[in-house]
Amino acid sequence: MSILLTLIVPISSAYLGYLPAVRAADSIVPLQFSNWPAWKAYMSHIPTPTVGCFSATYPTPLWRSVPCATAPNLPLKPPKPSTAGNGNDWVANSGSTIIGSSTGSFSSVSGLTSESDSMGSLNCGSTGGANCFGLQDNSQFFPTDTPYTGNKQTTGWEQFVVINNDGGQTDVFIQYWLLGYGSPCPSTGPPGGSPWMGYEGDCYANSPSTEDPSYEAATNLAKLTLEGFANVGSMDEDLYCINGGSCYSVSITDQVVNLYENWRYSEFNVFGFCCGSQANFNSGTSITVVNSLEDQSGNAIVPSCANTGFTGETNNLNLGSCSPNSNGQIVFPESNGAATFTYSLSNSGGIAVTQGSSNSNTITATLQTGSAKSVTLSCTSSLPSGASCSFNPASGSPTFSSSLTISTTSSTPTGSYTITVNGSPAATAPTSFSLTVNPAMPQVTMNVYYSIIGGGTPTPPVFHYVLNGVSKSLSLTKKAKAVSVDGGSTWSVTPNPLGGSTGSQQWVSTQPLTGTATTTTILFVFQHQYYLTIQTSGSGTVMPGSGWYDQGAKIIITATPDTGYIFKSWTGSGTGSYTGKKNPATITISSAIIETATFT
Repeated sequence: MSILLTLIVPISSAYLGYLPAVRAADSIVPLQFSNWPAWKAYMSHIPTPTVGCFSATYPTPLWRSVPCATAPNLPLKPPKPSTAGNGNDWVANSGSTIIGSSTGSFSSVSGLTSESDSMGSLNCGSTGGANCFGLQDNSQFFPTDTPYTGNKQTTGWEQFVVINNDGGQTDVFIQYWLLGYGSPCPSTGPPGGSPWMGYEGDCYANSPSTEDPSYEAATNLAKLTLEGFANVGSMDEDLYCINGGSCYSVSITDQVVNLYENWRYSEFNVFGFCCGSQANFNSGTSITVVNSLEDQSGNAIVPSCANTGFTGETNNLNLGSCSPNSNGQIVFPESNGAATFTYSLSNSGGIAVTQGSSNSNTITATLQTGSAKSVTLSCTSSLPSGASCSFNPASGSPTFSSSLTISTTSSTPTGSYTITVNGSPAATAPTSFSLTVNPAMPQVTMNVYYSIIGGGTPTPPVFHYVLNGVSKSLSLTKKAKAVSVDGGSTWSVTPNPLGGSTGSQQWVSTQPLTGTATTTTILFVFQHQYYLTIQTSGSGTVMPGSGWYDQGAKIIITATPDTGYIFKSWTGSGTGSYTGKKNPATITISSAIIETATFT
């Protein structure tokens, strides 16, 4: 009889935005996640409640106990030293940091139509090897000495394994090795698992197995993830998930070979089913492998790429170049056709959008090697409900840029989301950015326009405002225009002085040119002004001083000689200036004017 185990745990604030209300009278209602990535991330960080075999089905974040099965008695053997595997692979190296978990996935898969195991029906029964393959996340070899090794110092090796066979079910289990142990093998095997078995001078044993009664076609490779955990609550855990469906987990004591003290290299890939076999993919297959590392506190480890390998199984794909990144990942492509070209993707940054509106960023596809062919862009991650993405242009030959627009509806849930973009054929790595959906704001109508006093033809002012959380601008006219604006947001008018102003004339406003949006009508008035320059020749003073004066203004200028001097005359230039001996004199500001008072 299966027992339902419900794990009640605090919910990290990082996931609260995905959860609905869960309280009901006199009962506990299972929490429901609104999208697969959030559910998967949550389940990856919630260990099973005890050792044993478990499954969980999206969208309910509960581990359910399932009967354990016996893992297949198949040696996923070490290498006995081109194509990936058998000692030639890209491995994530954590340096001096102990690995707490490793997550393997495939960020892109293209051209894949079929796969078969090299041993055919010998490994895979009546199917002849079709859709018969294994996922492995392997540690490096390391010294160990535990009660399960018979307290004998030896070389340990641990494999987190999924073997998939379309002639039957999928098995999720952990395989342990004692390399060079000799005979006889230790008498105590992993709890609930197999006894130790001899193989070519080595010993291997299996944990219990959690079975997925179905299987996955190789064409679904991009949907699969395999995670290995060491010392999660004093357990080792093998976690296998199918995007949009279920996760299957087996947990066992971490004391079998003490990986939690030694894990510094992680090798993830798709390999042959077992026993040194090869997974053969059709010609033209290209996949991109991602291996993500975290330490035992759940923090990302920035790894390096090591060209080595630890398993004897292989595939027929050729390794591309490997790149580590600051997200704690190594990323590398594999393919078995003549690669015509490779390219990378990047983005211009995150997008913030208000419910019911849209916003954009720029996606750039950059040619890396070869002769470019057309690439079609798409959003490959789950978008929040009611949201859509579009590209302009939707395709092109690298290097090219495309404007990505995210559109939302009034019911799109608020919150932050990670949006991933890839191309077809796939890039060497997809690009991701943050989408923030903000609540819709109440809108007000502002009627705005401008006028010029004193004539002239400056550049019209620009009205800056916010609508649906997005900054916008409008060139003002001399006729009032109704503009919808987010209520309570900040508006402004620029520039001041207006464009076209110089050192001799300007159009300037003295009224407030920024404020908070309310329903209102505003006329922005700009005054045409000219610069009046006042100079002296000899010793004396003149009033007023130099400065800006409104066009058409009449200004009285007065000259006062210093002791021992007398005022002689004014000399003026510019329309409206004065030349003569009147004191005071009147000038009319009709242009830029220079007036010089002469004292003798």
